[in-house]
Amino acid sequence: MYGISPSLKRFRRFTTTLKISFLQVVLNARTTFVNSKFTSVSVLTIKSGLSVFFFLLFSGLVANNALEAQVINVENPSGGFEIDGNLEANSPTSGAGDWVMGSAGSGAFVLDNSGNPLTSLTQLVTDEFNTNTDNSFTSGSKAFDDPNTWTWTNSSVTGKGDINNVLYHMGMDQSVPSDPQQWLMLGADRRSTNGTSYIDFEFFQAGITANPDFTFTSTGPDGGRTENDILLTFEYGNGGSNVNIYFYLWEPDGAGGFQYNLYIILSNDNAFGQTNLSTINVPFGAFNAVTYDPYQFAEGGLNLTDIFGGLPDPCLGVSFSNVLIKTKNSTSPTAALNDFVGPISVGLTVNSAEIAYEPSVYCSTTGRGSVVNANTRGRMVGIAPTISGVQNGTFTASPAGLSIDANTGVIDADNSNIGVYTITYTYTTNGCVKSTETTFEIYGNPDAPVSGGDQSECQEAPVQTLLATATVGGGESVVWYDAASGGNVVASPTLSSVGTVTYYAESVNDLTSCVSLTRTPVSLTISAAPAAPLSTGDITECVLDPVQVLDANDAVTAVTDTQIVWYDAATGGNVVASPTLGSIGSVTYWAEAVSTRSAGMNNDAVRRQSVNPNAKDSARNGSASITGRPVSSARIAGCTSLTRTAVTLEILAAPVAGITNNTGDTELTCAVTEISLTATGGVSYAWNTGATSAGISVSTPGTYTVTVTAANGCTDTASIVITQDITAPVAGITNNTGDTELTCDVTEI
Repeated sequence: MYGISPSLKRFRRFTTTLKISFLQVVLNARTTFVNSKFTSVSVLTIKSGLSVFFFLLFSGLVANNALEAQVINVENPSGGFEIDGNLEANSPTSGAGDWVMGSAGSGAFVLDNSGNPLTSLTQLVTDEFNTNTDNSFTSGSKAFDDPNTWTWTNSSVTGKGDINNVLYHMGMDQSVPSDPQQWLMLGADRRSTNGTSYIDFEFFQAGITANPDFTFTSTGPDGGRTENDILLTFEYGNGGSNVNIYFYLWEPDGAGGFQYNLYIILSNDNAFGQTNLSTINVPFGAFNAVTYDPYQFAEGGLNLTDIFGGLPDPCLGVSFSNVLIKTKNSTSPTAALNDFVGPISVGLTVNSAEIAYEPSVYCSTTGRGSVVNANTRGRMVGIAPTISGVQNGTFTASPAGLSIDANTGVIDADNSNIGVYTITYTYTTNGCVKSTETTFEIYGNPDAPVSGGDQSECQEAPVQTLLATATVGGGESVVWYDAASGGNVVASPTLSSVGTVTYYAESVNDLTSCVSLTRTPVSLTISAAPAAPLSTGDITECVLDPVQVLDANDAVTAVTDTQIVWYDAATGGNVVASPTLGSIGSVTYWAEAVSTRSAGMNNDAVRRQSVNPNAKDSARNGSASITGRPVSSARIAGCTSLTRTAVTLEILAAPVAGITNNTGDTELTCAVTEISLTATGGVSYAWNTGATSAGISVSTPGTYTVTVTAANGCTDTASIVITQDITAPVAGITNNTGDTELTCDVTEI
């Protein structure tokens, strides 16, 4: 909204635009003295049907809207801005600001020597030149046609219409605080200085886009533009230093359409223009060189506040989103278009103002608050507005409760009440009192999340994944971070490897985006499993008499800080209190290592099921109660090895040795001079005679022992005693004849 303050109306020199009908011609001539130069400006406007023809007649020492060089008294850059056809500060005027750094002096600049802008209100845009890849208008695209009918292509452009650099800067002259003046500085170049060049700076309120299909799309509702769009045309040649600038305003044509109307409201008070008369430096480069030839560069400065004040409605204010820079053949509405740069995004507000706060949503508690920014914590002192357009206005807020400085608009949110406020910025421009509004919201911070509990588990195989949990109130979400403040957002607060990690949970209000002032830590720990016990080997023995008892503990060694628990299975199974064997046969037991030492131990709700939660387990190294998983940031007592070590105990049956006496006699006599023996009960035999066969023959008395070895390697012995009859015989003679004397009758005994 706006109103005109009669006491603040300013007298304007060039304030009348004469619009006349087909039957009426009005000539308004005015004479002024500018810098001791006489200037006569005549305006002749003829309106006929759908066409408007403008005839500009200029005479005197300054012709055709010719504008002079001048230092414009803007705050940025320091020293003002010199419009002199030269890019360098402090040249030729010491202490005067300009586009780039020049010779030593107090004058500042708005671009570095590489062309990078040093303020948010400055832009340098480069365009291809003298190449078939340059963006250019196609034949038939006319200056004042609906932009939606324009088409473009990639082709080379004639030299005087070929652009390489376009410069743009906004500045404020606040030398009179009650009447700030908004200035627009523009600059452009051309590849060739042969002939007169025409460069358009067309500012669009609605968006305009150069499409990939070589068309343009303009969202302006009024013939492809928006009412009160503006067009600035630079006209400069190679025969003089001055630049002619034409100001057009897009307005209804009286026949249901729209057209650009030329306003003769530029003077040497509100507009300055100059081209370079000599070779000048271009530190950021132009046309493959670092200098401009004479008449190759033109710049201008326009007091938009004063210019808009010369319009029929001096209170008119507009905001532009894009500027399209283009070259053309003449100032005619039907002039053919050539090269173009852009569209370029600009935030240009003229004869008006817009305000914004960043942040515009603030989260606060009594005396403390935090900006809605995950990496910014704590109190933010003084939130200042960004003012686009007219400065030096005043601020008010509604409802009451917001601490705001009426002159600067700075908000002390932490000393304000929670609420949603409408902030009104009231300002004056061209005698018109206007205002604009924005909102500022202050909300309380949610409580920090409630931890789901630290989690600590022993390593499993494969390694398990732990997930940190926390709960928040209704309408809130949890965001996880890797630090108690600042840090990075963690999408998945998990742990899937041995070690410890702490995540931090922050509450976020889903509606206001306010976050908790503190974060809740949740630690996840996976402790390394101890190594399995070391085995010295299975135990296998042959049975003894009486039968011995084998103990599996004799076959393993516990790892440091562990004890051993025995099981009857490789996994799962039952705890074995006494892993022994006391009878012929075999059995396998499995030894699991259990850590016995932890640091910083405390109890936690998250526990892993023990090997036997209801009983103490007898172990080789003592008794171990493995009923849960104590928590430790370093290690956990009760962690078990990922594998178990198998130990087999075996008691082998011994063979039964036997000796078969094949002769049947155990006594050697004169008649029995050799006895045959055969060993039985094994697969191999060893006689004490050295024989290794099962059978032997003996011919001498003695004890004969055989060691019988069974297939399982166990042995047994058997013995047999062989004796010998060594009694001498009793000799006797029997006289069978009965006579002991031979006679004639007993001739033979």
